[in-house]
Amino acid sequence: MPFDTEEETEHLFNQLPRIVGSFVRSEQLSKLGMWFSWNACAHEQLPEYWACKMLYEHHLRNQQDPDEDLVPFDDLESCARAKTPYEELSLLKASNGGLRLAYKLMTHQLWLHAKVLYVVSRPTWSWYAHEVKNVKSPRDCLHDAMRKTRGRWMSDPQLYEIVATCFGQEVRSTMRNSSTNVPSITDGLSYIGIPEGQSRLGGRLCSLSWALLGHRAWSMAARHHGPPRVLR
Repeated sequence: MPFDTEEETEHLFNQLPRIVGSFVRSEQLSKLGMWFSWNACAHEQLPEYWACKMLYEHHLRNQQDPDEDLVPFDDLESCARAKTPYEELSLLKASNGGLRLAYKLMTHQLWLHAKVLYVVSRPTWSWYAHEVKNVKSPRDCLHDAMRKTRGRWMSDPQLYEIVATCFGQEVRSTMRNSSTNVPSITDGLSYIGIPEGQSRLGGRLCSLSWALLGHRAWSMAARHHGPPRVLR
């Protein structure tokens, strides 16, 4: 957006609530006790990444770009050895500071790897949302178990979607009644920004996708190749 005249500056300032909505309203929080809460945060806030970085840069001034001045993680590790939370916060503030630390962590590599994790885990997020919404009662659990017996779990859409994400195919949720909060990703490679051919980031995407596929296949096989769990 243009930023040369006073009117353009005022226009940009008035647009900030739309561009970086997390600054002005309460949105999703990433919590250890909430499954896929990180995915919900990424869905809402990844589009704000560069706008946030520019605002931090404007506010802090004279800070070197984090891609050119990496955070000395040895200092952060020493802060983690503090005896009390207050001492830890004091050491963190002394070494980098609150907003300064946030800005220094916002590298291009962090943005790319966050998108990799978001894309690869999207099918399992969609599966989880579907299960929470549609499998609530013991009867639902029994019907779900019957649908996946005799190896039919191998045709579960999430398994295909994990592979399709890795190879850059069109990925749309095929689950019925899938939560509207779970987005569809069309061509995960293009969304992340991975070019065709061999690359380190592409290799990491494939490794993570295959690892997740193996864990999900093992989990579903262990659950559906034996008798249903006893309902009490």
